[in-house]
Amino acid sequence: MRFLGFYKKYLIFSTIVGLVGMSYMLHDEAVKDPAAALIQKELRVELDKIEPLPGATFIGTSDGHKSDHALVENNYNSALTMTEIYQYYNEQFAKNGWQFYKEKSVTIWGKDYGAKEFIYKKGDYVAVLDYMAPDPEPRQTFDVNISWGLKIN
Repeated sequence: MRFLGFYKKYLIFSTIVGLVGMSYMLHDEAVKDPAAALIQKELRVELDKIEPLPGATFIGTSDGHKSDHALVENNYNSALTMTEIYQYYNEQFAKNGWQFYKEKSVTIWGKDYGAKEFIYKKGDYVAVLDYMAPDPEPRQTFDVNISWGLKIN
């Protein structure tokens, strides 16, 4: 009989915890998600103000959001060097009100292959020119993205 009493209390407690969790998730979806979706659209407008590098080949785009962050991104290939790509986008970001924040080397499994991130800020938004490691082919891959709510290191 004592076991049934414990089981009943456990069942009630589990139900309450489950309902609280579900209501938090529903609140998150109903209140925060539409705001993040709107911010994602604002990020796309900001990214579209940055003119693509002349001569670069557009590979694709990726936009997405969760309730607490959003990201929009354009991917390209170019025959230009990292320095030339950086100089062009540095001017583009400055022209559109972005402030240079920092340059960061990107390592892959602890090894530096030459990949770099050039990070800019504008209010609560962060923009990144992400230059992949140099390719032995004459085409270099890079992307330009703008985010909100993502942590930068």
